[in-house]
Formats: sequence, C-alpha cells, structure tokens
Amino acid sequence: MNGKVLYNATPGAALSCGNAACHGPNPATNRAKVLAGANNPNVIASAIASDAGGMSLLAGKLTAAQLADIAAYLATPNI
Repeated sequence: MNGKVLYNATPGAALSCGNAACHGPNPATNRAKVLAGANNPNVIASAIASDAGGMSLLAGKLTAAQLADIAAYLATPNI
C-alpha cells in the first residue's frame, strides 16, 4: 500500500506520478509507459535521473525503498 500512497502523493514534491499529466491516477492505463517501472525501481530511478518527461522534479524526494514500493505497486495497481 505504501507504493500506492507514494505514487499518488510524493512527499516534498509539488507533483506526484498520480497527479501529474504524464502518468495520471490509474497506472493500469500505462499512460507514458509507466508500467515499464513495474517491479523495476531502477527504471524509475533512471527516468528521474535523466529527467524523462520532466520526472527530475522527484529527484532527491524518494529513497531506494520508496522507489521499490512504487515499482511493486505498478506491478499490481489494482491493489
């Protein structure tokens, strides 16, 4: 459940994956290929580091454990 919370409200960030126009609130729609990060926190970290789609706004906001939680949520978004 932590991944779902983080996806929808990233601590310290004005936007999160869920409330930004790029991915939207339902990851199951795979908007902007968000499911590429399913069970793969390194893909998410890389997207943040490379500013894919403006994701650098999340830089420094999420720990490795939190990225893993988001990746797990993306693998089972209907949780």
